[in-house]
Parts: sequence; structure tokens; C-alpha cells
Amino acid sequence: VAYTAQHLPAMEEAERKRLHAATAAEERQQKLNGRVAARLLVEVAKHFAGGRKAMPREDLVVRFHLPDDTVDALFSRLKERDLVVEIFGDVSGYMPARPLEEIPLAEVLDCFEGDELDVEEPDPLQRVLDRVADSREALLADLTLADLVVVQQQRRPATGPLPAAEGPPERAEAEMQRRLRVVEDDERA
Repeated sequence: VAYTAQHLPAMEEAERKRLHAATAAEERQQKLNGRVAARLLVEVAKHFAGGRKAMPREDLVVRFHLPDDTVDALFSRLKERDLVVEIFGDVSGYMPARPLEEIPLAEVLDCFEGDELDVEEPDPLQRVLDRVADSREALLADLTLADLVVVQQQRRPATGPLPAAEGPPERAEAEMQRRLRVVEDDERA
């Protein structure tokens, strides 16, 4: 008891630091999701499609206001799935591991999906989750990073050459809009 009374301020400070570290780790973990990874990877794809070399990690950290370790963790998982490669040299950073037309958005998002629970009998929640998954699959079917780059470049001034796309950019955006309407109609039904 005497030790605690004599060292109480130091013990309280140590506990505050421990709680702060746990909270910071939890916040970083929340940012490790498919949506954030997809945004980062689309940025890498735009950089690559613009004819530039690897996208520096530091540029992604600054652009998306993310901690270094969060970007590293996201790209570590993307590298495990052979979606990006890390290049070291004059310009170190990330590049797509395959042609943009061969990287489906669904594959990027799937890297960050958790395992499903096996349920013996589908309950109302399982039926809703199944419909969400079906809608997601319908929306993402055949949607690649190349499609997203074309749509984003169409909305912003071009910064360099784009990869050859099948059909005009308007078609890619029209197809995305069509898929969104299908999902919305399914949700209303």
C-alpha cells in the first residue's frame, strides 16, 4: 500500500499511456479495410496509368492522411494476394502486380473480408447478408481497376496516357451506374 501511495502519479501516467496505445492500435485496425485499400490501390493504378513509375508510400500517407504503419499493413495484405509489388530503387513505392484490366475490384475488397460463420438454418439476418453479398457480386462483376481509372480520369484533367480500354469511358461509367440501379432496385424489392 505504501508503494502505491508513493508512486501513484507514475502508475497513473503508465496506465494512461497503455490506454492511449491500445486506443491508437484500435483506430489503426479500423482503417484496415477493403474500402481504404481500394482507394489506395486505385491511386496507385492512376499513377501507373499516367505513365509514371512506382507510387511512393509517402505520397499515399500524405494524400490519405494515414499513419505509415496503416499503409504498410494494407499493402502487406495486397502484396500477399499478388495485387501490388513493392519496387526499390530510384523511385521506391508500389505498382500494380498485374495489368489493371486483370485486377478486379472484388478481389481487392475480398482481401479484407473476414470468415463467415456456418449457420445450420438460415435466419433473417443470414438471408439479409446473403442478399447483400449477391448485390455486391452483381455490382462488382467484371469491374476492374482499369474501369475505375478511366472513370476517375474522365472526371479530372488527364495527367498522362491511359491504358487502352474497351469502348469509350462513357460506357464504363454508364455500366457502373446501371449496376448501382440494379442493386438499388433489388434493395427496394
